[in-house]
Amino acid sequence: MFVHISIHHPKPGAEDALIDSMHRFGAALKGAPGLISVHTLQDAQAGVLVGLALWESREAMMASMMASIGVIMIGTLVAVGLSVPLMAAYWFAPALVVFRDVAPLEAMKASFFACLKNLLPFLVYGVILFVLCLIAMIPIGLGMLIMVPVMMGSIYASYVEIFE
Repeated sequence: MFVHISIHHPKPGAEDALIDSMHRFGAALKGAPGLISVHTLQDAQAGVLVGLALWESREAMMASMMASIGVIMIGTLVAVGLSVPLMAAYWFAPALVVFRDVAPLEAMKASFFACLKNLLPFLVYGVILFVLCLIAMIPIGLGMLIMVPVMMGSIYASYVEIFE
């Protein structure tokens, strides 16, 4: 038997919400291969909540965790895939509204189709921007003080190149 223990120290007044969350987590685990039982324990004097999951073996628990990670990855990919068209619609919309006095919905349509028309450059730009933002986050996010103005300048430069 393998026991997975999680110890939580909730803020005063947040105990019930955490207990509810732990119960939902336990309910989601029910039926997992190798799971024996799930328990939520509370020590009111110490202000501690303890979650116990009893598994047939460590391997059974790890297999269940890996399956969960797969579901999370798929969900993340779906969310990113759905957000890309929305980001494309917002990319040039503020500049079109301000500089060309275009109605907001029309600006979003024009922005989306401009991004779609220039798909390959935007994919390359997005990868480069992602890497630069990761690097900018290394010094406790202070690099973003430089990165954000550079991003705004690059967005304006691409706006001028595409719409002017």
